Amino acid sequence: MGKYRLRKHERISKKKIINTLFEGGSKSFCIYPIRMVYTLIDNSDSPVSILITVPKRKMKNAVDRNRIKRQVREAYRQKKKDLIEVIEKKENNIIVGFIYVGDKLYSSERVSKCIDSLLCYLIEKYQE
Repeated sequence: MGKYRLRKHERISKKKIINTLFEGGSKSFCIYPIRMVYTLIDNSDSPVSILITVPKRKMKNAVDRNRIKRQVREAYRQKKKDLIEVIEKKENNIIVGFIYVGDKLYSSERVSKCIDSLLCYLIEKYQE
């Protein structure tokens, strides 16, 4: 049961780490409506840390932004186990940012498929 939880130390909250994620050395991959930005990091509390952002410019209502963040968190929480196993084998830590680039709401099923595809891409990238 514990491996499916999304704990506080798995979320990025420090400004310094956020700046590291969006500086020049990070890589990105997009499957509409979500773009994933990721980079390796030396010191972190957990093997994979995430950040979820929904721009106010795209989604004006806070209710909609919160719903999207909830959908992304739930989809990531269900699929994170495989990614964590791969990253722990490599003995690295990775930070991942999910940025919503769509301009309307999508079903939880579509968001879940998108997150699953993004995480599969990341797993393939680090299994090499």
